Amino acid sequence: MSIASPVAAYFEATTAARAVTPSLAARAKALVSGIVEAISLANERRAHREIGRFIVNNGGVFNDTIERQLGERFSQR
Repeated sequence: MSIASPVAAYFEATTAARAVTPSLAARAKALVSGIVEAISLANERRAHREIGRFIVNNGGVFNDTIERQLGERFSQR
């Protein structure tokens, strides 16, 4: 058994382990992506609540007038 054998075995084992576990960059990218998605979903839920409140406060019926007012209100943002 030569000295190169244990070194090669160690190199193969560590290389295989690195291939299975995600890199730090991939984990950071996944974390940032998750945060951005959570913020986006929170903003969408907030907008839906605001639209619902607007409809209820203006008669509770979704008609052409309400649709136009919503379009004017939300296109300004």
